[in-house]
Amino acid sequence: MIYSLVHFPNIETERINQIRSKYDPQFELIQPHITVMFPVNESIGEDQLIDHLHHVVRDQKSFPIQLQGLCRSPDNYLFLLVSEGKDAIVDLNAQIYTGVLSNLRKTDLPYVPHVTLGVFSRPWK
Repeated sequence: MIYSLVHFPNIETERINQIRSKYDPQFELIQPHITVMFPVNESIGEDQLIDHLHHVVRDQKSFPIQLQGLCRSPDNYLFLLVSEGKDAIVDLNAQIYTGVLSNLRKTDLPYVPHVTLGVFSRPWK
């Protein structure tokens, strides 16, 4: 089993899905979302992971999210960026990667809150 934590923003998805259907290989697998915790395998243990995430989010206050702007990631994905709420999501992501998940924090690429629109088969020049 693989676990991930995503947020499905309450947004109009028609235009986003028009793009995703052409350029996102995960289009058929999942609706437009913001990944807060990247997939981890079950070796952590489901109960331990749930306890950790509950501890992290239990005092989390809700906050607004707005999507605006595009960028290409260093690994050639096209992102629809989170503008409002970005700092709160980055902070939540950092809190998630503590404790039992501290050794899984990705350090090769910065965490950028976004909705993936697509991936490019070759780097842009």
